[in-house]
Amino acid sequence: MTDAGAAMTNTGEAIGAAEDLFDDAVAACAATWSPQLRVLPVWQPYASLIIAGAKRVETRSYPPSRLGMHPGQRIGIHAAKETRGLVHCKEWPFSYRVPDAMTLPLGAIIGTATLDRASEMTEESIARLAAERPAEYAFGLYQPGRWAWVLRDPVPLPSSVPYKGSQGSFSVPLKLLGLTIEDAPHAAAVRVDDAFVEGDWGKWTGGGHMQADTPEALHAMAARLGLKRAWFQSKPRRPEHDHYDLTASKREHAIRLGALPITREEAAQRNIAAMRERRQREVPNAA
Repeated sequence: MTDAGAAMTNTGEAIGAAEDLFDDAVAACAATWSPQLRVLPVWQPYASLIIAGAKRVETRSYPPSRLGMHPGQRIGIHAAKETRGLVHCKEWPFSYRVPDAMTLPLGAIIGTATLDRASEMTEESIARLAAERPAEYAFGLYQPGRWAWVLRDPVPLPSSVPYKGSQGSFSVPLKLLGLTIEDAPHAAAVRVDDAFVEGDWGKWTGGGHMQADTPEALHAMAARLGLKRAWFQSKPRRPEHDHYDLTASKREHAIRLGALPITREEAAQRNIAAMRERRQREVPNAA
């Protein structure tokens, strides 16, 4: 064997050994990674009203997809430290549901609920809710053009978990709350869009992009799907675009393993929300 041939052999062996080490690391990550729960900060007394089942509609100025949340997803409810909402506790119907505002937890995750659906408000839908469910109407800010997030199946945590949180939404490991994926199905941080479902994309037809809230979650799912690390796609200083491309069969497999199927448009909205959140962390006054 020539010197050049020997060098190529040694290089190939070194690359193979490095790939084996990486595969072992990813497998370990997949074994130890804790599923994440997306958490929605809500002022009191509204947070406690949601978990008590008294408030089924959370009103916002934007759809849940802006925060990377989607119908069918289990989310956490965080009672923010803001206290301005407590002034309503002496008024009906708050006084009936919240007898003592001073006992409400602040700055803590207090339970979970499932995001059932969301719709943009109209004058007709607002008038109908105000007539049929006046208490629900009192618990939100209803204006045409705002969004009604309908929640169901609220479950309080055995005890509130103090957590600083952040504006918009944030993620926490389920194990921090003493929960498992069985306690919060569809809370997985991994999502797959339908970017290649329509049209002719060659071998990718029927597939899409796989993204996640954290790199650990993304690579752990990739390992379970048998994807190579070399297939990971990333842009410098733009982690919200990190992804793997999936074929149709890999996309279906990821969904079976718990990834949340979303549309390409929802994925784009989620990436924009993640970019805004990152910029706010980097520069607190950034838009």
